[in-house]
Amino acid sequence: MMHIITSIAIANFLFGGFMISPVAEANLKSAEEGYFLAAHIKNTYTVKLTGYNALVAQTDADPFTTASGLYSNPEIIVAKSRDLDLPFGTVIKISSENRKYTGSCGVEVVSDLIGYRIIGDVTHARKSMQIDVLLDHTKPVNLNGKRINPSIVLGICEGVTIEVVGKIFLNKVPKTQKELTKLIEG
Repeated sequence: MMHIITSIAIANFLFGGFMISPVAEANLKSAEEGYFLAAHIKNTYTVKLTGYNALVAQTDADPFTTASGLYSNPEIIVAKSRDLDLPFGTVIKISSENRKYTGSCGVEVVSDLIGYRIIGDVTHARKSMQIDVLLDHTKPVNLNGKRINPSIVLGICEGVTIEVVGKIFLNKVPKTQKELTKLIEG
């Protein structure tokens, strides 16, 4: 028993609350599309929340491949600023309940598009303490009777809380928000 506790403690220390060891195998939740490791330490961060689209003007020459090598999937991918210690594959929950009000934050309009997100990309080096949610520009949302790109509607939201809920293996990332939610919530 002591060996198991020691292995868990070492894995916790080395992998930031994620259990990556033979002992962790029992804690894997499996689903058709992947493996999810629940975080034992649920770190939270207060960040700026913005949105982006998989377009050359907003990314790089290959907008369909993220910095982690994953496909730019607007249902599940989020980019993080380089100062946030969140490795690729980290699964986060975004909460806007306690955010500071800013006139340009439209998170309430697009909240159903956000859900859980997987860190799979990075923002421009000039950004700090920021999460950039990948949204689908081909699926506009209604705002005041107009159909608008959800990234524009999201705008800039200050004081948003993100919570680390776990980690997923990059070669087993689900394709939809529904699959990701099922993996996390069961």
